[in-house]
Parts: sequence; C-alpha cells; structure tokens
Amino acid sequence: MKLLALLAVTAIFAQTVASFLDRDATARYLKEMEIELELENNLKALSRARRVPSGPDARSCGPKLVKLVLGVCGDICTPKSGLDIATHCCAEQCSDDYIREACCP
Repeated sequence: MKLLALLAVTAIFAQTVASFLDRDATARYLKEMEIELELENNLKALSRARRVPSGPDARSCGPKLVKLVLGVCGDICTPKSGLDIATHCCAEQCSDDYIREACCP
C-alpha cells in the first residue's frame, strides 16, 4: 500500500514538473516566433520591391532609362528637340510613345 502511495505521489510530482517545463519551453518558443515575425516584417519593409516603385509609379533614371531607350528605339537617344527626357522620366513615368517622340530617329 505504501508502495502504491509512493508511486502515486511520484507520478503527480513528475506530472507537475513536466507541465512547468513544458510551459517554459512553450513560452520560449512563442518568444522566438515573435522575434522571427518582427524580423520578417522589418525585412519586408527593406526589400527592393517595397523601396522601388513598380507599375504605374515606375520611373526610369540613369542606366534604367538608357536600357528603356535602347529597348524602345533600338539605339541611343537622339533628341529631336530641346527636351530633357532624363529629368522628365526620372520625375514621373515615361511611356514608350513619349520616348519614341523625343528620341527615336
């Protein structure tokens, strides 16, 4: 009978200790997950896709404008008038038609 009581007390003690250890592990895991999510959100904010506009807000400056002109005209820009397409295209989005009018021979 004493052996059965001792086994019962040992089992209850082991269960209690295990639940405390499990809570600590769970709390540690949740804290790690929270840190990872914060880091992931910060990395998303720093990603190139977020820093560089795309779609209707896309602008062409520097080498990007040169590539765009070469793609549209097939040659470097030969301005037809006194237009400065670099300033215009860097400030706002330029269409292919605008570049054809301003640069293409």
